[in-house]
Amino acid sequence: MTSISDRNDVDATVRARGRGGFVLVLVLVSMGIVAAGAIVLSGLAGSGDRASLAALAGAEARAAADAGIARALHAFARAREAGASEAGLGGAPLPAGPWRFAGAAIETAVVSEGGKADLNAGDGALVAAFLAGAGVRDPLLTAAAATLAEHRAAGAALPSVAALLPACERLSADRRRLEAALTVLTRAAGVAPGRVDRDRLARLPGVAPADLDRLAAAVRDGRSPLDDDRLAHLHRVLADPAPTDTLTVTVHRPGTAELVKVVALRHEIGRRIPAIVEDRAAPAVDVSLCGTLEVGSAR
Repeated sequence: MTSISDRNDVDATVRARGRGGFVLVLVLVSMGIVAAGAIVLSGLAGSGDRASLAALAGAEARAAADAGIARALHAFARAREAGASEAGLGGAPLPAGPWRFAGAAIETAVVSEGGKADLNAGDGALVAAFLAGAGVRDPLLTAAAATLAEHRAAGAALPSVAALLPACERLSADRRRLEAALTVLTRAAGVAPGRVDRDRLARLPGVAPADLDRLAAAVRDGRSPLDDDRLAHLHRVLADPAPTDTLTVTVHRPGTAELVKVVALRHEIGRRIPAIVEDRAAPAVDVSLCGTLEVGSAR
């Protein structure tokens, strides 16, 4: 027969085992929380490392772009000293081919902006027509048009043509297609017809075939189309040529970032090299975050 003391001993043993099981569960839960915290902290540290690496890649790309600009200006100076024409950048050739510097391929080009529609100052119908004819893929074209409309409605200036595109698409050939037709540098309502090919002139709002012939004659004769009353219906989308040239430097860093930097150039009497009057840089983009893109030239 079991005594009362024996039953008490059994109950005490059961309670002790229960407390031991509870403590074990509590310890396991605590260890799980600590492990989860460690994983989170590790992930945060990894994100911080990736952000730091992306920032470093961007800084290196900007430094490489500055080196490309300095190299191009040096080429201009040497051409001037050699007696090249002062009548434009055509007498100051850039070094041929891409330049490799600090692990990057750097491409430089001088581009006339006068034949492009200004996203911020250009006539709305003109900008829309040049955007539609830029050859950009849908749905990017639709998204770019929406971005443009949003900025115009808010009265906010776009900082660059590339800003029309999502970040990763700024690495694509579509960016180059847009930059061939649009600008943010001329601050003109219209375009200079002498800087625009006939196919693009045919996209001018309200233009007729006879107008294209008149424009070609004005350019050939050195006359301003703004003085021709027969072209009065086009005056809002036309502008006289302005010396708006840009030096575009593209930095390619495989697997990290591509950066496009544009500086507007101005010629001043008595200066041997062009002066930089404006400096614009598209954001560096981490290629590893972008997947597969159509990367290349639109030419």
